Amino acid sequence: MTIAVGVQDGPSTAPDGWVSDYKIVNSPSFADGVSAISTLIFACSATPGYFSIPAEMRDPRYFTRAAVISQFISTLIYLAIGIVVYYYCGSMVASPALGPAGHLIKRISYGVALPGLLASTTIFLHYPSNGIPIFGDLVFLIGALLGFLLAYQPAGCMWLYDNSKSHERNWKWVTLACWSVFIIVVGSFMTVAGTYGSIVSIIDALSSGQGTKPWTCADNSNS
Repeated sequence: MTIAVGVQDGPSTAPDGWVSDYKIVNSPSFADGVSAISTLIFACSATPGYFSIPAEMRDPRYFTRAAVISQFISTLIYLAIGIVVYYYCGSMVASPALGPAGHLIKRISYGVALPGLLASTTIFLHYPSNGIPIFGDLVFLIGALLGFLLAYQPAGCMWLYDNSKSHERNWKWVTLACWSVFIIVVGSFMTVAGTYGSIVSIIDALSSGQGTKPWTCADNSNS
């Protein structure tokens, strides 16, 4: 999909003569800003899945190294895809983002991803996606309401629980303690603010006629 939008120099649905209107710096509203952050939280909220990995490793001492490498590589891939697609598509980026690549590439991509979608996304998102028919806003809501609460704040709480009685309170301990408290506080703020922003976004989208109405069988694949 990323290669396709680059080769065709923009989204397949763009009118003739259209030029990408991407913006490096913008001035979103509070609701739009926290909704965008909630999307990032949603994308990186699979961290609880790491807990079971050391138990399956031949040598659990290599877990930290493996986690750092995998996160570094996945972050680079996220950045590359996001930057390239937004550069070429601007405000015409669809949600899901496969839309701008055209029908052929979209069908091929979904065909390749179908096994994973059936095993994961369908299970978790199929039912609520009829109630919240705009895919992007559904991602906003899940990331805000559950992302920090289930994937980030527990890490801060567990570190404080494990190390609160430590007698070796050097600069490293203070740094990690402050970081853990910061995660908990920011997580509480983003849970409330992000949920508010996603609800406002859903209301605005439905009021303006974007996407489809709740509990219908209409196509919402690129809404």
